[in-house]
Amino acid sequence: MSGNSDHTLERIEPKRVVIPGDGLLYMVIETSAGRIVARLHEVEVSRTVMNYLGLLTGAVTGTPYYEGQQVQRVVPSYLVTFGATGSEPEESLLYATPEEAADGQTHDRPGLLTQHYMCRDSAGAEISMTLSAAPWLDRNHTIFGEITEGLEVLTTLSNVPTSNQRPNPPIHIEKITAHRA
Repeated sequence: MSGNSDHTLERIEPKRVVIPGDGLLYMVIETSAGRIVARLHEVEVSRTVMNYLGLLTGAVTGTPYYEGQQVQRVVPSYLVTFGATGSEPEESLLYATPEEAADGQTHDRPGLLTQHYMCRDSAGAEISMTLSAAPWLDRNHTIFGEITEGLEVLTTLSNVPTSNQRPNPPIHIEKITAHRA
């Protein structure tokens, strides 16, 4: 799979990834700026969560997708985004899958993980984390998790110097894992 800037998308179903154990599902994002832990909404938006589990475990791409990538976009007071591999966000891994929205989802606070869509019914690898309420994203972007530890790391990321919204110096994604607790 490769990026699709022309929005001609390959239709796929998210890979079914089983994270063993009992309890709630969490994603741990290790960055060069610190560690962020987020609870994933696997019951409310299971397809979206499966999309990201497939990417972080390598079930979609053959190897863990995020390791070594850079935070690609920081917009102070709005969001931090990572997951595109090209020089532009439109060069991200992108494919077709139906959008999902849980009843009552609102981008009403910092620390929400939300799926970035390039066009209707698209999925991809980009993950945005809100820095404040962003109600204009409601009904357009799926909230699939919420930061439970490391909100201060997100705040640090939001304050790094940038050039064209890219952190300068770069912030790297060292590793992303999932577990139950």
